[in-house]
Formats: sequence, C-alpha cells, structure tokens
Amino acid sequence: MLAKYYLHSPKTIISNFVPISLIVTLEVVKLFQSGFLTLDPELESSNGITPTVQSSNLIEELGQVEYVFSDKTGTLTQNFMEFKNFVARNIEYGSQRGYKDAHTRPEVTNVDFLDERLFADLNNSSSPNHNKLIEALFAVAICHTVIVDEKEGKRIYNASSPDELALLNFAKFVGFEFKGMDESDNMTIIYNGKDYKYALLHVLEFNSTRKRMSVIVRDLQKNQIVLYTKGADNILIDRMKKSEKEHPDLDATKGYLAEYGTIGLRTLLIGKRVIESSVYQPWDASYKELLGTTGEDKDALVENMQEQIEVDLELVGATAIEDKLQVDVGITISALKEAGIRVWVLTGDKLETAINIAYSCKLLNDDLEQLIITDDRSISEQLSQYQERVQGLTIDTANLSLIITGPAMEKMNEDPRQAQHYAVQFMNVASVCKAVIACRVSPAQKQSIVEFVRKANSKVVTLAIGDGANDVNMITAAHVGVGLRGVEGQQVNYSNLF
Repeated sequence: MLAKYYLHSPKTIISNFVPISLIVTLEVVKLFQSGFLTLDPELESSNGITPTVQSSNLIEELGQVEYVFSDKTGTLTQNFMEFKNFVARNIEYGSQRGYKDAHTRPEVTNVDFLDERLFADLNNSSSPNHNKLIEALFAVAICHTVIVDEKEGKRIYNASSPDELALLNFAKFVGFEFKGMDESDNMTIIYNGKDYKYALLHVLEFNSTRKRMSVIVRDLQKNQIVLYTKGADNILIDRMKKSEKEHPDLDATKGYLAEYGTIGLRTLLIGKRVIESSVYQPWDASYKELLGTTGEDKDALVENMQEQIEVDLELVGATAIEDKLQVDVGITISALKEAGIRVWVLTGDKLETAINIAYSCKLLNDDLEQLIITDDRSISEQLSQYQERVQGLTIDTANLSLIITGPAMEKMNEDPRQAQHYAVQFMNVASVCKAVIACRVSPAQKQSIVEFVRKANSKVVTLAIGDGANDVNMITAAHVGVGLRGVEGQQVNYSNLF
C-alpha cells in the first residue's frame, strides 16, 4: 500500500526530493564561493599570501555584517615599527633632525632617529644630561627578551615583537649594543668598546593584563640587584614611589608622552628599582618555589608575586615608536561606513594614540563630536549625561563618536548589581554613534564589547578581525572571525573562520 501511495502521489515525491537537492546545491555553492575567495587576486597580500576559508558555513553571513570590530596594531597598521623619539628622565630627544654623522653609526633597521643633541650629550661628560642619558640607554639595552644569533660574522636580533626589535636596534645605533647571553646567563652590553655585564636573575613576562615587562639583573659592575621595567605609562606611574609621582620630571615626561600620542606614536615608559638583598632574597625564594608548583590558581599567584616586587619604581625615561598604517586602510573604512557598516576599533593603545590613528584611517573626522568615557569621573554620571545627549537621535541624525577606556570599563563591571544597567546605557549611546573606539582594553574586554553588541542586538551579524593572540577572544565572540597572518604569531589563524 505504501509503495502504491507513493507511485500515485508524484507531488509527495517531489516535496521530499526538492529540499534535499536544494541543501546539496547550497552547500556546493558555498564551496565554490569559498574557492573564489581563496583565488581572488584582490585578496592576495603583497608578499603572496592567499586567503584561507576555514569554514564555509558562514559564507552568506559576510553579506549581512552590520558591525565590524577591528584590532589596531597589525590590522589597521602594518606592525612595522620605526623608533622616533627618546626621553632620558625628563630630557626629550628626536624632535630635531639633522645629524650629519649618521653614516658613521651602525647600520640598523627600524630606526628613524637623527637628533644630534643626543650624541652631543652622550659624548660630553660635563653635560647635565650625560648620566641620566647613559642610565636610560642601558635600561633599553637590558630590559628585553631578545635572542642573539651570529650569522656571517654579524649579530642578528630575534625579537618576540617588532617593538623590542626597534628598541634594541636604537640602543645599538646610539652606541649601546646588546652582545648576547653567555653560558652563565650574563647579559653583555658593549658601550665605548667596553663590556658591561649583568647577571639575568628573572624575566617577568609581558601580557595584556600586566601591560608591562620587567627583568631583574645583578649589575656586576656595582654589585647591585636592579629591576628594570617598561610598559604603559598609566600602569608604571601607579607603581612609582611617592616622591617620583610628585617630581616635576614626571610631569615633563607625561607631557612628552601626550605629544607623542597626539601624532599617533606608540609610547612606553621605563622605570627601575634598586632592590636591597634583604628584600630580594626572601622574594626570590618564594617566587622560585611558586614557579615549581602546579595548580589552577598558579598564574594568579605568580602575577601577584610579580606585583609585589614591581613597586617603588624610579623614572628612567620613555620611548616613542611609529607604526605605519596599512595601505588604503582609510579608503576601506570610508567604504564600509558608506555601506552602512559600523566600525569599532578595539586597541590596547593609550587614548591620545587611539584617537590620532582613528583620524588617520578616516574613522574619525572633525564633524564628529567625541563623547569620551574615562575613569577620571563617575561612570554613572558620564553614561547618564551621554544617554540624555543622544535621546531622540538616530545614527543618521547624530554626528557623534564614542570613546571609552579600559579602566572605565573595569569600573562599569566593579559592582555586579550595576554592571548590566551600565551595559545597557553604554549600548544606548553607542548605537547612535558613527564610530566607537575602545582604548587601553584587555583581550577579555574586547570580547565583552562584542558580547554587549550581540546581546543588545540579537539579529545583527558581527565580524571581528585581528592578527594577534590577544585578538582570539574577540574573534571567537563574533559571528564571523577574520584572522590576519601578521608578525604576532599564528595562534589567531587557528581561531577564525577566514
């Protein structure tokens, strides 16, 4: 009976057959679309790298994207660093150009520095800046994790990041060359033809939460234990001794950092601490014991121990490095905005640098009013004020941009009872802004911003793009993830769809 029913009911057969064939057809179409993306010459990089589609399931989502979340370094910028400016304690170098004897200096890459004043102060022992300059340059040459290889009689630096390569090449350019490590873990710095040795005791690694890295060495010339650290200025300033925080030298250096930020340079502050043996030895014993343990909370305990020693810092200096924009990034962002796609930039850079880069890549312009949320004022007051400001407006009628800092986001989440309310207020304001920038944010905060948008607008399709391991959380939180093969490793390429 069943066979007879189907034989005499062609409509029933077709109704079952067509949907199955349609599914197969759609999958084949997606497969071909993936192939077209892979073979598209317009998507091929300048060094011949072609795109890879790791999942064809969301091909159709690409045409429905309404929000694009982008990292800055290595995504909007090339992640090719050039050293530009240097501050020794409170004296700035790099703003003047015209060093006639540059051809006599060592040949290095990633350095664009021609300020003759630095070499004059360095060569003049009676200059008031001489000693502070030497101390700052030694700090640059010591505080890093670079490995030296010998190739054809030349020292080749293998750095974990382009920033470190630029910093160490600058130190070499001005006469402080890192020679490498010997079998006893002694770092050797060559200055004026003489070897200066420092026994490496500990490396306190950089991560996106700490926003700093430190080395602890024994200065074998002075038999002192010294901690050198470099990182974000707001992080290091909080860890300085009280007398340094109130010193006019710090105000001068902060002024230079602000100037560098307004022209889009990446800045680092450098500090040091001379540690007494009575302080170092018990800390060293506890730290080594902790490193030899296992447990779920080990990382948190290690970080806590690191924070205990990275205190009472003295100001040493600061650096500024340029990261050039990607080719046609401004045109691309303008095209996305014209298509009605909202572009949000999420970066770990300081506020001034993020704003300047946003202007350079056409995300911001002078017609957009900037609503800035920082931790300097009450979060509740700022969000309430801006919510009133956007009331009755839409993204088409409002010429607004929203800028929020990572510390402000931390305050938003301090009280679990208020966190959800603040998130709603934040999205109410952000939803009418033509551009949104989050600066000084951690990987976890990048992820939470994407999640804010998805929860507030369940029907929108989001895309996140980045090139480093610190972008993985953001990329996996979005509907569509795009990973760029840059110079920050390959981890991001295993966590995306494209």
